[in-house]
Amino acid sequence: SVHDELFYTERHQGLVGEAFGNAELSKRLPGTAAIGHTRYSTAGGSFLRNIQPMFADLDQGGIAIAHNGNLTNFKYLHAQLVSEGAIFQSTSDSEAILHLIARSR
Repeated sequence: SVHDELFYTERHQGLVGEAFGNAELSKRLPGTAAIGHTRYSTAGGSFLRNIQPMFADLDQGGIAIAHNGNLTNFKYLHAQLVSEGAIFQSTSDSEAILHLIARSR
């Protein structure tokens, strides 16, 4: 969620009802806007660091994205972005989208 220009995150693996069935969740995620995402991993592996939405702090402000699908040119994009100084925090192809947005004008 987002509140007062700050992102609050809650990430879990498993079924939605089991992972987020806690009534205390609304206290940990303040604000009036949020992004939720469920994912069956087809690329990038089932690691906690790959759970979406993914977040980035940019000069223009924060951004969060959730993406389903596969970037067919991810290996190329990843190599290109890393060669230009990008540091990836996950193995998800969706993170490349954040790096591309961060570099756009």
